[in-house]
Amino acid sequence: MLLLLLLLLLLLLQLRLLQLLLLLLLLLLLLLLLLLLLLLLLLLLLLLLLLLLLLLLLLLLLLLLLLRLLLQLLPRLLQLLLLLLLLLLLLLLQLLLLLLLLLLLLLLLLLLLLLLLLLLLLLLLLLLLLLLLLLLLLQLLLLLLLLLLLLLLLLLVLLLLLLLLLLLLLLLLLLHHYFYCYFLQLVRLSLRRRTTNGRPTTDRWTTTDGRPRDD
Repeated sequence: MLLLLLLLLLLLLQLRLLQLLLLLLLLLLLLLLLLLLLLLLLLLLLLLLLLLLLLLLLLLLLLLLLLRLLLQLLPRLLQLLLLLLLLLLLLLLQLLLLLLLLLLLLLLLLLLLLLLLLLLLLLLLLLLLLLLLLLLLLQLLLLLLLLLLLLLLLLLVLLLLLLLLLLLLLLLLLLHHYFYCYFLQLVRLSLRRRTTNGRPTTDRWTTTDGRPRDD
């Protein structure tokens, strides 16, 4: 009985552990979904930054083409001023390009970190699933042990009942033998009744000389 109670307690604890593991699995799945959403957002930002870079490069090419045309048409002083302005614009564009490249690098690093975290969460999820499977197997084993214990108890009860039946049969056989012997003794005593002088007794079945009556 104590073993059965212990097994039941273990089953209850395993059920609680299974519930906790399921909650942890749900939380991990939610975290994985959030990480995937963040990865998608980062990818979108990267695409936008790349588009901005392309636009800036196109703008730079257009400015260079305009500069070439204007240098052919304008006088010398205006050409110098325009060159200075274009140089400043080019510097600004280069700074913007550098900033965009830095942002791209940061986003890539963040993306890599998120991917690593995602892999770690996946590994943890797999470990939890394995642990859950082990707990389920352990629960099945405990259930099998409970069934075996119940079967053993039933077998013990059946053996006790069989022993009781055997004892009752032995008692009945002894009583039968005792009554049978007692009955045979009574029959012998009734057939061999004698008087104290050695003469046969008279009764309703025999005559005075010991012969059986005719009637």
